[in-house]
Amino acid sequence: MMITPMEHPETDSFNWEYTGGCYQGGAIAAYEDAIIGEEYDFSKIPMEVREDESITTALTSNVKETTFYFTALIGWISSLMFFIGACLSAYFIFLYAVSWNSMRAGSKA
Repeated sequence: MMITPMEHPETDSFNWEYTGGCYQGGAIAAYEDAIIGEEYDFSKIPMEVREDESITTALTSNVKETTFYFTALIGWISSLMFFIGACLSAYFIFLYAVSWNSMRAGSKA
């Protein structure tokens, strides 16, 4: 059978929803509702549970695209700030050198 995780934000929970079987058209071969409190033994029944990746892939691809744009924006802003900081540092070093030279020239006179 194939399942997919379903999130329920209103109750802050999630559960696994059935999304298809292994048979044609997603049909289930034999299905019976479980009764709460009863124990069932599935050790002799060959079964395979798979996650429906079509929904998960669609959701994670949107997250990756959004994350990429956000990361690129943060990278661009940090590069810009680094450049501005380097320019300001060079300007203040220049001002310090000019003032030091003028003070030095003033003390010789």
